[in-house]
Amino acid sequence: MDIYGKKYDRDERLKDVLQPLYAIQAPESAATEVFHLSPNLEMLLIFSFGEPLRYTFDRSEALQQTMDNIMVLGPLRRMLTYERPGGTDILVLPFVLDGFYRLLGISPDDIDLSVADDPRFAQTAVRLEAMHASLAKFSDPMERAAAAEKMILQAVAPSEPASVPLLENLDAIRDPALNPVKVIAEQWDITERTVQQRFRKYGGYSPKELIRFLRFKAVVNWLLEHPSQKPDWFFLIEHFGYHDQSHLIKDFRHYTGAPPKEFLKMNGDGSFCTSWIPED
Repeated sequence: MDIYGKKYDRDERLKDVLQPLYAIQAPESAATEVFHLSPNLEMLLIFSFGEPLRYTFDRSEALQQTMDNIMVLGPLRRMLTYERPGGTDILVLPFVLDGFYRLLGISPDDIDLSVADDPRFAQTAVRLEAMHASLAKFSDPMERAAAAEKMILQAVAPSEPASVPLLENLDAIRDPALNPVKVIAEQWDITERTVQQRFRKYGGYSPKELIRFLRFKAVVNWLLEHPSQKPDWFFLIEHFGYHDQSHLIKDFRHYTGAPPKEFLKMNGDGSFCTSWIPED
């Protein structure tokens, strides 16, 4: 984890909109380091106020893409490798389920800010640029995070009625042992297809993607909770419902671009970062 990074608890009124905010503020003299951000199906809104960050989604390639001022990221289906130089100054807003949709009015399943002629995206860009300009006035990351929360509280819309079945079943959605589609469809007397469509509209991912990701996340959480314990891979395969060793390796390669043992090296040297690391 980056020594210059810090989490900030969000306003209790935003608990259904945001996860804790995260800021990185590195002095100009800080050495440039490379980090790996874990896949995460939630939407991320990143504001940068310092040196541009270079990144890639393919660990085998050079860090060719650059984030300057504003970046909308998610659902993050692959690990993001990024370079944090001295002078980095960013604020990350991780959203909860329909929080991104409620703030900007755009489904994560539709968003493509590269489409300049789509008026929805043009309007969104103007709003985000205004938000960036307001936040740039703050140099203290805690004050900046508080200002961002205040702006979101003023702008966020209520949840749509169609999202309520998802929001009231967050425990089922986050439980890798359950099929959230079946649970929600049966409880709310709606079709499974309707549930699937709502996952895509408000989250930007399919329930099938979610189930696969949650299983992978559970394995990684176990590894993070037992950093000094040599993993028993066959125990993990059986405990978390993988078919065999190749199935587990396939998921690690899919999400991180690396097999499990190489992932452990990234975690061991502190370069692997996750917004869902278990809290004490």
